[in-house]
Amino acid sequence: MNSRLRISRQSRTALAMLAALSSVAWGCGSSDKSAGNEGTVRASLHRAKSCGDLLGDLKADASFKLNKGIDQQISQIHQCISHYGDAQCAYYGGGGIGYDGAGQGAPPPMSGPTAGGADFGESAGSGNGNKATDFSQTNTQVAGVDEADIVKTDGSNLYVLHGRAFKVLKAWPANELAELSTIDLEGQPTEMFVDEGKVVVYSNVNGAAVYAAAGVTPKSQYRDYGMGYASDAAYPGDPSGIYAPLTKVTVLTLQGATPTVTREIYFEGNFTDARRVGPHVRTVLSGYAHGPQLKYSVYDLYPGMTGTGTATPGVATPPSTGAAEPAPAPAIDGGIGTQDAKTTPQYPQTGTAMIAMLEELRTANLNIIAKSQLTDWLPYTFVKQGAQITAQNVACEDFYVPNAGSTESGITEIAAIDLTNPAAPPKQTAILGHAETVYGTADTLYLASNAWVQPPVAWATSGVGSSGGGVSSGGGVAVAPPPATDPGAPAPAQDAGSATPQGIKPLTTQAATVTAYATNKTHLHKFEFTTDATFPNYVASGTVPGYVKDQFSLDDKDGVLRVATTEQRIYVDSDGNYVSSTPTAADGSSQFPSTVNHVHTLGVAGGWLEQLGTVGDLAPNENIYSVRFIDHRGYVVTYRQVDPLFVVELSDPAHPNVLAALKIPGFSEYMHPLDATHILTIGRDGDAGRPQNIALQIFDVSNGANPVLAQKFVYSGDEYGSSMAEYDHKAFTYFADRQLLAFPYYAYNASTPNGMRSSLELFKVDIASGFAKLGSVDHTALVHQNPSGYCGGYYGPEVRRGVFLENFVFSVSYGGVVAKDTNDLAGAGAQLALPVPQVDNVSTYGAPVCAY
Repeated sequence: MNSRLRISRQSRTALAMLAALSSVAWGCGSSDKSAGNEGTVRASLHRAKSCGDLLGDLKADASFKLNKGIDQQISQIHQCISHYGDAQCAYYGGGGIGYDGAGQGAPPPMSGPTAGGADFGESAGSGNGNKATDFSQTNTQVAGVDEADIVKTDGSNLYVLHGRAFKVLKAWPANELAELSTIDLEGQPTEMFVDEGKVVVYSNVNGAAVYAAAGVTPKSQYRDYGMGYASDAAYPGDPSGIYAPLTKVTVLTLQGATPTVTREIYFEGNFTDARRVGPHVRTVLSGYAHGPQLKYSVYDLYPGMTGTGTATPGVATPPSTGAAEPAPAPAIDGGIGTQDAKTTPQYPQTGTAMIAMLEELRTANLNIIAKSQLTDWLPYTFVKQGAQITAQNVACEDFYVPNAGSTESGITEIAAIDLTNPAAPPKQTAILGHAETVYGTADTLYLASNAWVQPPVAWATSGVGSSGGGVSSGGGVAVAPPPATDPGAPAPAQDAGSATPQGIKPLTTQAATVTAYATNKTHLHKFEFTTDATFPNYVASGTVPGYVKDQFSLDDKDGVLRVATTEQRIYVDSDGNYVSSTPTAADGSSQFPSTVNHVHTLGVAGGWLEQLGTVGDLAPNENIYSVRFIDHRGYVVTYRQVDPLFVVELSDPAHPNVLAALKIPGFSEYMHPLDATHILTIGRDGDAGRPQNIALQIFDVSNGANPVLAQKFVYSGDEYGSSMAEYDHKAFTYFADRQLLAFPYYAYNASTPNGMRSSLELFKVDIASGFAKLGSVDHTALVHQNPSGYCGGYYGPEVRRGVFLENFVFSVSYGGVVAKDTNDLAGAGAQLALPVPQVDNVSTYGAPVCAY
């Protein structure tokens, strides 16, 4: 192999690794404190004073992110040039903005419905007035704080979202199970609240007609994370040829069992989560699609640009997209890098040419940002009254903005609706930044969002030392090298095609100090509703290393926020080389773990959520699988090979400490308090680090220093089964009044006629005697004609929910509803088949009408 080709291959290996690291670096966490960007060290929101003030903040944030992204690429190209020569470095850097915040991206895939249900009063839809004396409600995190769901009950009726339909089913007496009414809703309903004769339904809709009716042009959609998306693309079943996603809130009023539409509101942004406290519904929406249309790469700068069509070393060609090469553009005046002004533009052939083009890209985008108007940035809310639709924005003075460049791009809204006066416009607050997780109590709401992290940029080729690109505020922790060991035989030479870049190396005794850098952080924002139950008032913000898995990773106890996170790390030695975090011991441990876990406590001090204490570096090289905070303790399950259940004492928030870690095979995915000293879990059994079948467990934590696995039930290995309750807590129904547990179960089984089994599983749960399986409510017959689901799998065949009314259990699937007496599951019970669920004309991602 000639030396030039060998160097080129080596450089490509290094560049591929750095490109991967850059993608991690530019969308996740916090940036450089030395740049005066305090908001990246910890979040800080300030309220906009005026529309002019807000516009200035929005422009500053976008410009900061744009400059950082391009500076990062240019810095890396310079490093490449210094080591491999100009001709080798044209492609490196990617030729784009390089930062998620400056790019405008498609909304992420719709998150599934969240949980819901609490405190039902006597509903106006109570049919003939018959009502069960006791009944289960949607499994919620906080007592008295309702969460939206797909099935609700008031003890008399079941309220079910079935495709695009909202259905009212008579449920009591159980032997009179029947459909009372149905109404089709616009779009694709995802979840709902039901309270005191009012229903709030969230739907995904194509809002093209809404924009047109309001006289508003939809914003150009973003392309973050490489997701192709175009607002002007035609979709099946949509005659307008435009797909403009909106989240719709429909308020229904129940007169007896008959629903009528009372209120229709459309929001830009994806539904993230919601909470209901009495008549107050608090909805959180997050979106990326805000801001002016930027030029994201050199191809956007010069759309007619072509490649050389060669693979000659030192001559770069544009990355293949799988599409036809664009047609040549007319000649342009003024050379771009090494390009001839009289020829068709070509992709830069040297690193210097790429830098010149990146600078042009920077200038073009800064000009676009500078010329932008407030209407380019603010999300619309559309209110429908009869046939009339009007557009409005969140008031500028109700907008909160963090320091420039500190958060992921996007906008998050909190919209409050008062069901005692649903005709009133929603009260809204918005913050700059995309929130991913919501936790709420009766009078608070916390938003968790990914911070923006800029880890150090280290050169990836062995022996090259550089750490340009700034110092991450997410790291800076010095790590001692491991003890001296026999170096043993020399390592084999690395093959050019190795998956491990040469700059990623285990530390030896000769290596200098190693520094750990966090590549992810979470900003936390607290709002309160004590001052005004209908309006979210901003309180304070804080930042912690790591990411939160879900809402159960957060908890407020007496004003102290407890947060569990998983921190991802990289390591750099003083020579500027990345240090391997690959496990080096038989038990999977390493001196430099790629992940560590934390439990933090934070309290309000002025406008800050200040850290009061922390339990650091739990379970290196593992990830958090589930969390539950109960009273003054936290319970954290991590997993790699075994299931450590950590018991964390939090009675002194300034000094949290680990009381014990119980290690057993497998892991728990959801933890549910049975009482103050016992926890019921659902998860997986394990064998030598391999997940096995579904397992139910009860842990006795009466002695926090000595937690005990008290009871366990594991499904047999005859069939591979799964449950929605493993990842969706609202599918887990524990009826404490009668010690009954229900959860959906779906299994592949070759011995069954359709190779599958869809059921609701029933257990009697007793702390002393353990789990007694009562049986299964089988839905296979209801869905057997569609074993792979409906609408090509758009709707699954699985049981969706289980609901208890006295001693009866109701299981709900898209095939129908089955009611059984838990004392006689073999009895006939009652059954109601449901029609095939239908999607709207155009679903969230353009699926056509389904009639099969």
